[in-house]
Amino acid sequence: MSLLHEHIHTSSEFICFKLGQEEFGVDILKVREIVPLQYIANLPQTPKTVAGIINLRGNLIPVINLRRKFGLDQIDSDDKTRIIVFSIANKLIGMIVDRVERVFRMKEDQFELPPDLGIGQIQDYVVGIGKSDQSLVILIDVEKILTDEEMLQLEDLQKMKKAYQDGDSKQEDKEVTPPSTSPINKANKPIDKKDELKKSSKSKNRNKAIKKKRISKSKK
Repeated sequence: MSLLHEHIHTSSEFICFKLGQEEFGVDILKVREIVPLQYIANLPQTPKTVAGIINLRGNLIPVINLRRKFGLDQIDSDDKTRIIVFSIANKLIGMIVDRVERVFRMKEDQFELPPDLGIGQIQDYVVGIGKSDQSLVILIDVEKILTDEEMLQLEDLQKMKKAYQDGDSKQEDKEVTPPSTSPINKANKPIDKKDELKKSSKSKNRNKAIKKKRISKSKK
């Protein structure tokens, strides 16, 4: 069974998305969810194809710039730009697309094997060409888009971001004890205000007694 037939046998429904004028199709069973473009954290020393990492409900997900991966010119994002989150090798990986077009149910006779263009690696993930009434759809295998080396780099990115996030979380969780407003004695213990008043009263009485003695002596 060819890779093309394997894909069609596994699923007859495909998510179709656009990059420029070209329409691509991916197995709907590989798609976890589709989200609008959101803040992407850039990390240093990452491959050019990696846009960064997003925080999707607490899950740190690396995001691939498919335009760069496919060697297409970069364009500004707009309100139609989407991130398709795929489940690849038990990992969640996002891919930026210009827009998501439709869910398309295709039959086996609507697909043909891709022509041999002699362009190397692209043959690994382009598994077929779909023919619809509207256009031609390039069927790609998302599990083969990334090389083994790129997958390892993405794992390193996730670990790096997770460690950074955990460090920030621990810093925020530290409680700062406010300084005490109570008077502190030499033993570094708060002083009871009642005890302090009693001591003050005794001191005043002692001073009065001393003054009386001095006045009595001066009269003599």
